[in-house]
Amino acid sequence: MNDEQENLDWTEDELAAALDHGQVGHTDLRRLIDQLRSDPDEVHSEQLTQRILDTRDRRVPRPSPLLALAAMLLLLLCGVLVLERGPKEHQLAIDEGLEWLVAQQETGGHWDPSRTGGHRAYSRGVTAIALMALLDSGRTNRFAAAIEAARDYLVQAPSASYGQAFSYNECLATLALLELYEWQPGEALETHIDEALAQLVERQNANGGWGYEAVDGFAYQGAAPANSSITVWPLLTLEQAVHQGWTHLEAPLLRARNWMALQVDDAGYLGYRRPGDHPKGTRTLLAIGLLGLPQLPERTREQILGNLVNAEAQAGADTYHAYLAARAFRQSPGPLARLQRGLLASQAADGSWSPGQHGDGTGGRMVATALASLSLGVQEP
Repeated sequence: MNDEQENLDWTEDELAAALDHGQVGHTDLRRLIDQLRSDPDEVHSEQLTQRILDTRDRRVPRPSPLLALAAMLLLLLCGVLVLERGPKEHQLAIDEGLEWLVAQQETGGHWDPSRTGGHRAYSRGVTAIALMALLDSGRTNRFAAAIEAARDYLVQAPSASYGQAFSYNECLATLALLELYEWQPGEALETHIDEALAQLVERQNANGGWGYEAVDGFAYQGAAPANSSITVWPLLTLEQAVHQGWTHLEAPLLRARNWMALQVDDAGYLGYRRPGDHPKGTRTLLAIGLLGLPQLPERTREQILGNLVNAEAQAGADTYHAYLAARAFRQSPGPLARLQRGLLASQAADGSWSPGQHGDGTGGRMVATALASLSLGVQEP
């Protein structure tokens, strides 16, 4: 039989039988490896490794060089499958989470977090994060209807709101629509984003940060004291906008980074409103600092990273922190993998995630599920 022309469709039992009888050739194995690696949705049997090892250890009357080569190549294949298990397992968890999330979407295109433990005032922010999770999943065809409905909701003018909810909602809505525009550009969407970015820059304090503001509709009523918890979101939004071609926003982005850098103390901890100010602890602030300050001196970045890695041993993490930390750990494979393993272990049977002690920013289970899905999608560059 011509190995190059054979159309193989191996099962685990056939693979074991072929090993038993020495029937697996070099070309067969190469094609088997290519076949298994080409199917991102297949979950391979956890017993495959042991079966290959058991087969390798069996005594045969006349061991042949070909069989030895087959065993060696199958062990290599086993390593490939183990390495690929992580991303595939992540994608399955993400898909289950997003299927649950889409089932919660309202007919108006938004998500109402009050249905699962959050606060209705954050509907726009939760909808924005859910949209980002759907776009990030790589399943845009599957979720096209949900994406379109969320877009139509977010481009509507928000109802009057005040304080913290407004600050997060409108910034997150702009960030989500920027990501949507990168995938699906359009003139009307571009015009909306232009206006939203202009309003975001208008609300920036003279010192470069943002605070929880009081508004009447969109009439800005003066500077609010800046804090790093809210500033990280407009900072990330401006980064995304500059990346997508809104280069005239480089100056306000630089002012935001400069303000954030001034909040870092000599020990490598980011303050909330000033260096040394940590009203709710340092852990999430460390993730914010590492994520929001890519141009810090290397020594300072290493300090922040070391502090964050040490802080990850603390209990009580929520998905809001996990998302910020996952993005901050993009170039740190070990901490990122540990964080993602924790998320996989905490997923509920229905595909969702429970919020932390504070409702993961009062978005409840809906935002927790969207943020966990985004965190599992973070990969090394």
